[in-house]
Amino acid sequence: MGLWSYFNSEKNRKRLAFFAVGGAAAIAGLWQVFVHFNPAQPIQNSAAPPPVVIAPNVSATNGSVAIGGNVSGSSIVAPNLANPVSTPEKVQEVKPATPVKSKGK
Repeated sequence: MGLWSYFNSEKNRKRLAFFAVGGAAAIAGLWQVFVHFNPAQPIQNSAAPPPVVIAPNVSATNGSVAIGGNVSGSSIVAPNLANPVSTPEKVQEVKPATPVKSKGK
């Protein structure tokens, strides 16, 4: 009798399903008993190492704009490009563009 012929019988499939579900329920019950009688050990108050902050490596050349990090909702301040030697008084604030509503069907 081969393995395929064993699983081909509906009676054997039902028996296998019964034992599989029973085994899963027994394992779940044993796990709950283990968790109940073996509570988690308290965490030692040891000094945790400081978090590592990796600064993004962002660069821009030839008058381009580069940005890194979380800057949502921020404004971009750009110099007056008509006069490349601008002073802080000539710096203009560029407001974010309003989203254009697309014409749906």
